[in-house]
Amino acid sequence: MYKKRLIATLVSIFALGVVFGILVVEHDTFSLRALFVALAAISVLFIIASRHFQDKINYKRVSAVAFVVAAFSFGVLRVTIYNEFEVKTSDLDNRTDSVEFKISDVNTYYVDAYVNSSEIGVRKGELVRVYSDVFKDGIVAGDIFYADVRYNFNDSPSNLADGISLTASADINEYIDGSGLLYSIRKSVSENSVELYDAFEYAPSISKAVVVGDRSSLDSYIFSLSVFMPFC
Repeated sequence: MYKKRLIATLVSIFALGVVFGILVVEHDTFSLRALFVALAAISVLFIIASRHFQDKINYKRVSAVAFVVAAFSFGVLRVTIYNEFEVKTSDLDNRTDSVEFKISDVNTYYVDAYVNSSEIGVRKGELVRVYSDVFKDGIVAGDIFYADVRYNFNDSPSNLADGISLTASADINEYIDGSGLLYSIRKSVSENSVELYDAFEYAPSISKAVVVGDRSSLDSYIFSLSVFMPFC
């Protein structure tokens, strides 16, 4: 129980550091980053060495302070360093790119996909909502595709709620099946859902949505309900 509380506290402190970093990122300076780098380094070094001081000081309390300072500092640095070195999504508006994507979620008119590689240097792991006139039938989460895209910066609340600030219109060049046990299960469910649940009106589409993350065959009523389904 104590360890869980400690971890929860440190995560909360890290989150506060992230919030502070967001607030100061526009005024970020090298000296500010250097300060938090120094604080983080000193705290980590003290935590490592604290066991040797237990007879001289109340090391538990001081170590707790060191953990808090370290967590907060790393939260601030997470934002400020990311802002310094990563391509800002707002700067990608209307830019073209050749990208390798890995599908995260399949919907009727778009897929959400992670960037595996980008010709213009978009961060690996960036989640993009990709629109195309035609997606291949039977695609599932885990599939990989290559596409020429044009980005649009879109920070609407609905997109941000899904962790997305970039959308893209795409001309898809090639698909590659994913790999791994989980992918095999997804693929099998996608291919067999209609056959297995054909006697039930909504079962095939719900099965694919819950197990595979493919909501492309949901009708509007079931799709609206899927917003409240934690597994979809």
